[in-house]
Amino acid sequence: MLAGKNAQGDPNMENTYNKNFPEVHEELQKLRKVADESNAVLIGETWTSTADELDRYYGQKGNELQMPMDFMFTTVNQLSPPEFRRQIAAVDVAHGWPVFVISNHDIVRSYNRYGDGKNNDAIAKLMGAFYLTLRGTPIMYYGEEIGMQNNDPKRREDVKDPIGRTGWPKEKGRDGERTPMQWNAAPNAGFSDKAPWLPVPPSFKTHNVESESKDPNSVLVCIRKFLRFGIPMKRCSTAVIRLSTKTIRM
Repeated sequence: MLAGKNAQGDPNMENTYNKNFPEVHEELQKLRKVADESNAVLIGETWTSTADELDRYYGQKGNELQMPMDFMFTTVNQLSPPEFRRQIAAVDVAHGWPVFVISNHDIVRSYNRYGDGKNNDAIAKLMGAFYLTLRGTPIMYYGEEIGMQNNDPKRREDVKDPIGRTGWPKEKGRDGERTPMQWNAAPNAGFSDKAPWLPVPPSFKTHNVESESKDPNSVLVCIRKFLRFGIPMKRCSTAVIRLSTKTIRM
């Protein structure tokens, strides 16, 4: 046991006997053989604290996961070119193909983490241009492509996530990044005729698939163009280029 308690009030544990066992890699090598026989690809939700740890999941002979996710990218919570460069350089020396992640169901949405409250859409386009054009594979969390934001609960009684229920108010849980996909401006963002498990944020009226599909300068249209890369980006790239050159020169 370590001193102190976590956000849920449980004693902190030293994960000596339940984490990073060598046997994990032996099992991954077995899985890889099965995947190779089936012409399948293994993608790993690999939480690591260093590039060396991440590198081990590729296997010394490239015989484990083809695509272990780089969650260290999610620890960069500000528009910091030097830190992003450091992260990219670290992963580039690994044995395999980089897999970049900036958000998921356990992490505050990138729209909130990188946004400044005024230029959030432009910053969302910038982040899309950035990590969709790196050497590697981007893993995009649903809603990133339309600029979905967190909708954190305001009261403990509204919390669904057990982590939030036990850790409130220090830990509000992960409900905020798990709200329904925003399809249109209809009630509940077009996700359901009935009240969904988690409420959608007020921004669903402007940030939804239907509305943004009609706006040539929306986050969604720009992300689609970055994914195709090669189609002229016209107006949507203007804000991105202006922001990148004047604000956070990469």
